[in-house]
Amino acid sequence: MDPEEADDMYSRLFGAFEAIVSDSEGSVEKYIGDAMVAVFGVPVIHEDDADRAVYAAMGILQELEQLKASAEIPSELSLRIGIHSGLITTGKRGEYNVVTGVTMNIAARIQELAESGDFLISGETAALCSPDLNIDEGRSVRVKGAEGEIRVHRVLSGRPRFTGSQD
Repeated sequence: MDPEEADDMYSRLFGAFEAIVSDSEGSVEKYIGDAMVAVFGVPVIHEDDADRAVYAAMGILQELEQLKASAEIPSELSLRIGIHSGLITTGKRGEYNVVTGVTMNIAARIQELAESGDFLISGETAALCSPDLNIDEGRSVRVKGAEGEIRVHRVLSGRPRFTGSQD
């Protein structure tokens, strides 16, 4: 793809994905190449931030399929998502506000384990999710940065408990 065409495509994709994250009251923390990093619970913590992250992931995957079906983006394009819950730190690095911590690193490693076109969540995230989400039993894996094994799960289905802003 021509660099300008690729830039237009990424702008369209990330604009749509940012809107989904924002609608769930998450925020985009940064972009790394063709990756978008979103966080939930920063700057405002919600009791259902795990659900918000999961439903945002579901929405992003659905949006991607709609864009592919409308031929706005190439049909072979796919993505994968990893979600992990835990403690993070926020602050400044030079001129930039950043979110750091092992939680961020483990989420990235979980993303690497996800199948193309799907997402995985950690056991920590699964434990925080509402019963409205149907989550599989998961499997144990070793990921760089985690002490010992962690569990990763697929979300099989779910019905959102909220729409729009809710505390």
